[in-house]
Amino acid sequence: MADSGIGLGDFPAWLALAVSLFGGFRQWASNKKNKSDLESLEEKTKLERIKFQQKIRIEQLSKDLDELCALSIEHWMKPGTEIGCTGLVITQKTKDISSRIWSYKKFLWPTASSEFFHLKRLITGGNFQSLRRPAEAHDSSVIRGFMDSFSDFREKLRIECDRIDIQ
Repeated sequence: MADSGIGLGDFPAWLALAVSLFGGFRQWASNKKNKSDLESLEEKTKLERIKFQQKIRIEQLSKDLDELCALSIEHWMKPGTEIGCTGLVITQKTKDISSRIWSYKKFLWPTASSEFFHLKRLITGGNFQSLRRPAEAHDSSVIRGFMDSFSDFREKLRIECDRIDIQ
């Protein structure tokens, strides 16, 4: 009998090849999906880390504003002859906060820098470090002015934290 080329004995080999190719394709597709899922998870994790860092920076900024507010009240409620070094500390702290607000401009509201500059002028304006300055009363327009500005600024920081949470 002559051999016709493909015999019944070749069928299992062809079946094994087909199963192998099918299995290889499924493995390739699975690997591709897993890689895509991993990249997506890495991107999501990166974004979550960035949001967390932004929130931490805003919270620290808020704490520093609280400290600056307390120092400013202490400074202005004492006469100029009793202020000690609070004026220097206030000046340094406003520079630090101003610098951070500028570097955080990507995730703060657009007018944050100019609003802090206005607050800084309220705190350090007038006869800020003058030795002849009398003490301000707790309800004076000077103290009320910068207290209101501090409050408004902290509220905007809180809103920015909430906005980051929602994103």
